[in-house]
Amino acid sequence: MQPQTATDPPLFQTASLSRMAQLCRELGVRDEAIHAQVDAACRRSLAHATLAPVQHAGALLQAGALLSGRDDFGLRLGARHHPGDLGTAGFLLLAAPTAGVMIEALDRHGRLIQDQAFGVVAETGGVELYYTAPVDDPAQRRQDAEFSIACIVAAVRTAVGSRLTPLEVSFEHAAPADTAQHRALFGCPVRFGRPANRVVLGRSIRQMPIVTADAALFGQLGSYVESGFGAGLETAELVGIVGCVIAALLPGGEASLDAVARRLDLSPRTLQRKLAQAGAGFGELLDSARRELAKRYVLGTRLSMAHIAQLLGYSESATFTRSYQRWHQVAPRRHRQRT
Repeated sequence: MQPQTATDPPLFQTASLSRMAQLCRELGVRDEAIHAQVDAACRRSLAHATLAPVQHAGALLQAGALLSGRDDFGLRLGARHHPGDLGTAGFLLLAAPTAGVMIEALDRHGRLIQDQAFGVVAETGGVELYYTAPVDDPAQRRQDAEFSIACIVAAVRTAVGSRLTPLEVSFEHAAPADTAQHRALFGCPVRFGRPANRVVLGRSIRQMPIVTADAALFGQLGSYVESGFGAGLETAELVGIVGCVIAALLPGGEASLDAVARRLDLSPRTLQRKLAQAGAGFGELLDSARRELAKRYVLGTRLSMAHIAQLLGYSESATFTRSYQRWHQVAPRRHRQRT
């Protein structure tokens, strides 16, 4: 994220709205119709920019509420949120060892998701996460606040792999006529007309392990972010980070150049150029990550070959077997039998 001046509007990651099209389909409204309700400048920033003014998000969410007839549109969209939608920042959170460390990272790096917005207070009784909605229009402010608080809860639930129940959720805006969706989503007391938008989590949250924890990736991405997205890193260090990201994306079959570049908030062309400066190519790093993981899975686990192929991002077991034979001059099943 580029440095801002005091007069710049607060920005947010446009990728956080990436699941809106699916929600629109389910609610029977076209997302194109919702986009048509906002002004041209808003449409351009949401369609083409990685970062856009928060007011544009509020306007789009309010348009969705009006056209869908669901005044909890922002809440519903936030409930679908996945941290991985947010590129580097989300990937960093998902790699943390515990939820406590994840929350600390959110407090430190929340500006990568939306600047001037998030706050964390950790006390002996629990953890409180605050969100300040920098939107003036009351209706848009409500949509933005409910979307953001729902995103926080969804992110924590995804990270710990359970439907974690907060102790309390509160909002600044007045209670809507129907709060059934709020109660169903959060599963805890939801209060309105309060001084702040916040989520209160129990003390035990800090020790909960993250299901996708990856110490190497967490350390590498932390350095990457702290350096200003690679600006202060040696090129060789960036190569190591790319390898970690590839390994993390392989099980979902998403380890493409475009996907890795997106996670690192780089264009594919920029990533290729940086790798070339280090004498490395993306295909080479992808092959290397698969080779190392394949040997670990074949010799160190009892996973089936089909499962291993899936974890390495192969659509067919036969393709994995051929690759393994090329890497190690022996078929994977025979290699396991020998050891």
